[in-house]
Amino acid sequence: MLNISDKKIVFIVPHLSTGGSPEWIRKVIELTKDKNDIHVIEFTCYSSEYVVQRKQIIEMTGIDKFYTLGSIRDDDDLYVKKRYKLLDIINDIQPDIVHLNEMPESFSHLGFPESIARVLYSKDRKYKIYETSHGSQFNPQSKKKFLPDLFVHCSKLHFEQYKRFNIPMSLLEYPVTYKKRPNRETMLTSLDLDPSNIHVLQVGLFTANKNQKYTFELANETVGANIRYHFIGNHCFKDKCSIPDAHFNLSNCILWGERNDVDKFMSCMDYLIFPSLNELNPIVLKEACSWNIKILLNNIYQYCGEYDDNHDVSFLSLDVSKDKDFLIKNKLYAKARVINSDQVSVSYARGVKVSLSNNIDDKNEHNIKFIDRSKDVIIYETNLKRNMWASPTPQYFVPWEILIDDKHYEKFDLSGKIVYIHLDSKSLGDTLAWMPYVDEFRKKNNCHIVCSTFWNNLFNETYEDIVFINPNSEVTNHYAEYWIGWFENSKNKINPKSIPLQQTASDVLGLEFEEIKPKISLGTTRPIEKKYVCISTQSTMQAKYWNAKGGWVSIVEYLNKIGCEVICIDKNETFGVGNLMNSIPQNAINDTGDKPIERRIQYLEHAEFFIGIGSGLSWLAWACNTPVILISSFSKPFCEFKECMRIYNDNQKSGYFNNPVYDNDFKHDWNWNPIKKCETFQDWYDMETITVGQVKKSIDQMIANQK
Repeated sequence: MLNISDKKIVFIVPHLSTGGSPEWIRKVIELTKDKNDIHVIEFTCYSSEYVVQRKQIIEMTGIDKFYTLGSIRDDDDLYVKKRYKLLDIINDIQPDIVHLNEMPESFSHLGFPESIARVLYSKDRKYKIYETSHGSQFNPQSKKKFLPDLFVHCSKLHFEQYKRFNIPMSLLEYPVTYKKRPNRETMLTSLDLDPSNIHVLQVGLFTANKNQKYTFELANETVGANIRYHFIGNHCFKDKCSIPDAHFNLSNCILWGERNDVDKFMSCMDYLIFPSLNELNPIVLKEACSWNIKILLNNIYQYCGEYDDNHDVSFLSLDVSKDKDFLIKNKLYAKARVINSDQVSVSYARGVKVSLSNNIDDKNEHNIKFIDRSKDVIIYETNLKRNMWASPTPQYFVPWEILIDDKHYEKFDLSGKIVYIHLDSKSLGDTLAWMPYVDEFRKKNNCHIVCSTFWNNLFNETYEDIVFINPNSEVTNHYAEYWIGWFENSKNKINPKSIPLQQTASDVLGLEFEEIKPKISLGTTRPIEKKYVCISTQSTMQAKYWNAKGGWVSIVEYLNKIGCEVICIDKNETFGVGNLMNSIPQNAINDTGDKPIERRIQYLEHAEFFIGIGSGLSWLAWACNTPVILISSFSKPFCEFKECMRIYNDNQKSGYFNNPVYDNDFKHDWNWNPIKKCETFQDWYDMETITVGQVKKSIDQMIANQK
């Protein structure tokens, strides 16, 4: 639903009197209005007084796209007559989608006239119909008459209830967006409340089902304790809730009525109490989770176990004596929060770091727990005093949760945030290998990416949703930061030598690994008319070379004989150190030099195929969709991309680069070889086991595959 764009959508709502269903549709409209043309039809106006969501929806759509069909005061005949306007409005709008915010068979008050529903759901309609139900008591098996094109469920419970209709279903729960709690004392004082008391909040329309009666019973049993109970919501039906009149006058209870600043209460209250007897997927609980407020909950089956493992939730027994004891026992909770949000800073730059400021009043130690939510395990725990900080080792993605003194403080949430990702390698191959996962991370976490690479010009046009900056540029206002590279001291999740090069990035960013080809700009003109093959022979250390004596010269001769020009696109004609200076095959067309990467792409894009070693130009050829023959004894086949013709001999002289047992001196030693000391070309010739014959055989197979 939220992915829909450029559509004309009509939302039909039974009513917009303040409550969970109107708040759900308000949120859906908020999330879809910028990409679609939104119209709202209110079937029945219940009240002009309790209209918090109604006003907000009108502000979003504009009064010209908001329609009310009638009033709750309409008699039976007038009710049906006025609701027929629905069909005229839809005919005028000509929508792509009509979304009913309740099953038509379950509309409240005088219902949804069946004569209107038959026209709305007619088989020759030109719009799609979506339906969402906000009740758990409606029985679709016996009562459902009209079928939509899609069920948009707001609760997991409905998937089981509606599965027999064989209609596509999707889940759109009210989102939980974590918010940082402000200074408790300041906020309570602004409400003229005493911070030394414990404050318990209940939100919702007064009904027997919402069970405010139980909360008043609990309040009556705890009058002598420093606990205050607050009730927010329309209480026009309070006389029908079987609550004794005397309970409304309890000194520890305040009825606030309906308010448009519920968040203010949520942000500073110590508990939300929710003893409701029958619900579906209440938004009040989602909002409480957003504010990290402790919840006292009657755990009914409709919640599908969603709160079973939430350590901020305690379950009510609905036995006043037991629940009273729990509250009394935990009444020091309010006083225990001596640390406020302005006294703690949390940073997610290359890991997570919690710092306590110097302005904390007490000199006590505070327990800090860093929890991995995906595994529900404590990664690191320590005690800090003011003006101290702590940071666990991992610098890769972890869905963190921070507990301070065993109270929830903050949950890591990337949605809508700016994240800075730095590719910490100047290597062309590393950059091409890692870049796809930056974009996957953006899509998975719904965040905004600022990325620095040493090859930005390759990606500016193909990753338009990412902002590219130069390395060492200043980045501000970002929520989290990750560096992708090969690091010491266990900063990588897994030793990068033992996994594919691309998995280095997916591990750092917390993604499931699968091979993904990088996107670069293609569509160049063919550089030469003749059929040709590109090769690359040079690298950054001798072990990476194909060290077969005279091998490249033989391969060029072989390709020339079968009618292929061979163009060498290395940067350097000669490269190496000391007495180990490597030259390109002299019988190849020499296109070496420090030439623009765009020229390399042009030649690779139109080549019949590419032959190279484990270097950046092999990765670039792959990105150009050019078939690749990759020669490497140095690395194991899993190291590079699978979509190539890989030449490798599995023996004791091969694959040593990917053996975690061996050190990483290859960064500093041109002749690094953990198996044998190599100082001359002859030493390296003795190491090489890949033969000219093997390469020729691969060329023959490549040509055969292309016929």
